[in-house]
Amino acid sequence: MRHEWLQPGINFLDLGSGVGSDCIVAKQRGARKVVGVEGNQHNIDKAVVRAEKAGVRVEFIACDLEQAALPVADNTFDIINFSNVLEHLDNRVAILRDLKNKKKAGGLVVISIPNSETGWKKKLRAAGLDSRDDEDHKVEYSEQSIKEELACADLHITSKLYPIIPSFPWNGLIAMSAAVSPALYRRLQRAKRRFVQRNPQESIGWVFTAR
Repeated sequence: MRHEWLQPGINFLDLGSGVGSDCIVAKQRGARKVVGVEGNQHNIDKAVVRAEKAGVRVEFIACDLEQAALPVADNTFDIINFSNVLEHLDNRVAILRDLKNKKKAGGLVVISIPNSETGWKKKLRAAGLDSRDDEDHKVEYSEQSIKEELACADLHITSKLYPIIPSFPWNGLIAMSAAVSPALYRRLQRAKRRFVQRNPQESIGWVFTAR
């Protein structure tokens, strides 16, 4: 997530916290209360070790987001991070409604989702091919469809849609270039960032805030 949203004194909840990276950063940036919710116990075990090594106190909770309501108190969190998780769920509106209850009245939900409407993905669908970035994605979004889904949970976008990286078929090759020439890889990464800033509709996904 964009670290400027992490301010000292906040209560921070990370859904799908993985091995705890954003939780650790939030605590290092002065968050008062930090909770990570993750469905994979192996990831939680790693996150606990990483937090201990970093010298920060983070609470990690095991929870299957498809099967259970969030095991945290309502009206508690200033920032809820929901990064690259929503598209993997079937109960999306239910979990978004629960997020609205868990955040404070003025709190924000930071959401990252895949963009279904890039030029490359449209070409794939026109050829009768699966355009999803991950076969586990239950859905990918247009700008209109994410607004509609959020509205069902009485949530509304409060920031611009920040692009991530371009949706290029050769992204894998660019990543492999790091093994051949780190300098070339860095130049290509800078070029990708410039391209997606000029062409945000071609981003593989977006990050934004909602309340």
